[in-house]
Amino acid sequence: MIMQARSCSATEAVAFARVAVLSLSADCFSETVRMARDAEADVYGKVIDGMPWYIKLRADGDGVDLLSCHLPDRDIKTRGGVVSCTVRPGRGR
Repeated sequence: MIMQARSCSATEAVAFARVAVLSLSADCFSETVRMARDAEADVYGKVIDGMPWYIKLRADGDGVDLLSCHLPDRDIKTRGGVVSCTVRPGRGR
């Protein structure tokens, strides 16, 4: 999904995902969701380079797993405000 949204290579997509995760703050937090087998994951929303991103992370004893990083299909209410799914370069807010 990153490769399509950003028109980039796989290597660039991995680098983008790393930067996206490292740039998250408490204001980007949206909610904790329950997944299969009672596992929990945290959902974040952030606008990066004028594009909205849905990011889902799961922490375990070994670190943090990136479960999702894609353009959102709905607005994401975060602690810092709403990340609009319609924010796209050339489309306004």
